[in-house]
Parts: sequence; structure tokens; C-alpha cells
Amino acid sequence: MSRREEEADHPLDCTEERVERFLEGIQGIIDSNQKALSFLKGAMSESKGKVTVGLEHIIASGNLATYCIPIKPLMEKLTNPLAESGDTMGMPLVAVHPKHHWVESYQSACVQTDESFSEIPALDSLTSLVLGLMNDEEVFMLDSSTTLRNALIGTYGYSLSPISEVLTSYLWNQFGATFDSGKEEIRVPGEPSGFTWHLGYSNPQCLGFSLSLSDESGTMTPILRDTIENNGGGKLNSLDDMIGVLVGCPDLLIDEDHWDPFTADGEFRARVATAWPPLRSHLDRESEESFSGFEGLSSLFG
Repeated sequence: MSRREEEADHPLDCTEERVERFLEGIQGIIDSNQKALSFLKGAMSESKGKVTVGLEHIIASGNLATYCIPIKPLMEKLTNPLAESGDTMGMPLVAVHPKHHWVESYQSACVQTDESFSEIPALDSLTSLVLGLMNDEEVFMLDSSTTLRNALIGTYGYSLSPISEVLTSYLWNQFGATFDSGKEEIRVPGEPSGFTWHLGYSNPQCLGFSLSLSDESGTMTPILRDTIENNGGGKLNSLDDMIGVLVGCPDLLIDEDHWDPFTADGEFRARVATAWPPLRSHLDRESEESFSGFEGLSSLFG
């Protein structure tokens, strides 16, 4: 029996039962948000002044920075989740300010709770956001917190700051990379073993990093003067993305199945080839194959 036939055989009171279940579901959502509201009140009252409400923002003071959640778009999302509001799904963008003062040109971060928990009440998501910002050192270490890390790095840079210690821990735990504030560089172990990438940040004229490669003997080869300006616009979106690629290089540069906009840059590959003979041989073969293909094409029209 089809579903339509089955429903047609139901008496009218079955339809009323479905209506009742639907309304009970809505009431359940309201009850869940009531409980979440109590939880939010408790979190704010127990924050010891780390969470306050200003004229236009909820202000959360973390260990790394001060965060502002805009009230108007938040209330719009809570009032009518189905209406278009703001540029993001879920919670609104969070403004990130230095720890002890606000700035006019601030960084923004999209800090969301796990999207797989679709049944979490909206106010629970807000509470999780507020608690997460208060404990920003822990959130910083999460794989999913790329936009928060980017915003904090954009706020402070790589000089000594409130994020220096947690950034050092994150880079080491995640990539085995060393954040050396004394030498003003990030050292990333490459593959094959013995190669090390040096991301320098001491030159104020660089938009990104200066990039060099050292081998097992310590011989240093400059690769790029600026990872943004000198990479044909092929920059990766974040420090995470860039280091995530470099840990596999120079090996990845001869992997036919790998492609990314950073390592595909011709200048980058040519400079690395001067320091690593296997890549030089690989590029020579590619050049010969391209030339042979051109000769074959030319003979067709000769």
C-alpha cells in the first residue's frame, strides 16, 4: 500500500494527532530555548565581569583578546531564523579587538558551534559561543578554529603578544613547526627528512613571509622574497594552509596527483629545484615532454 493510500485510510483524528505532534514539537523547541536561556543567564552572571552587554554588542573578554558580538543581527536571527540576516549562517561574525583596547579597523571571525548538532537550541549555540570566547586559548587550539586564529594573527602579527605562547604550542602540536620569536621566523620540517622551511616575518615590506629552504647540511636557499607578492597571486588562505602544504615539500612537488595554488607557481618550483636535484630532473623531463609534444603538433601542420 502506498503512503498516499495509507494516509487516505486514516480517520480524521489521525490528522489531528499529526497536528498535535507538530505543535508539541514546536513547544519542545520553546522549552529547550527556555532551559538554554537559564543556562545563558547563569554563564553571564558567573563570568565575573568577563561578559558584559554594551549599547550594541555583547562583549566577551578572553585571555587572548576582547570580542564583540553584534546584538542587532543576533536578535534578528533569534527572532526569525528563516529570514535572511547578515553574511553568515548561524551566529553573526565576531569582531576581534586587542586585549586591552578597541581598534577601528578590527579583524572578524566566524566562530560557530558544530553544525552537525542541528537540534541544539539557538540560545545554547550563543552560550557556547560566549563560553568559547572567554576560553579562547582552548578554542585557538582546535582544528576548526582557522578563522579565529587568522583574526588573532591579523590583530597582533607575529611579534611578542598575548597569542605568542598559544601560537607556539599550536604550530608545534599540529605541524611539528617551531615559532622562533628571537630569529623572527617559523621553521617547518619538510619532506624528505632533513629539509626545513624558514618563514621569515622580520621584513616590514613583506605582505606575507620571506621563504627559504635549508637542507641537512644547513645550506640555505632563498625561495621567495614574499609569499604573497612573489607567488603569482597563488597564495593560500591561511598560515594553516601554507604550513600544511610545506610539511610535505619538496616531495609533493614531484607528486603528479598533488596540486595547490602555492606550490604550482613556476617561480617557486624553479627556485626549489636549485636546492633539490630530484625536482630539477622532474622539471627537465616535463620540459622535454612538452617540447616533444610541440614538435609532434608542428609536424601535423608542416
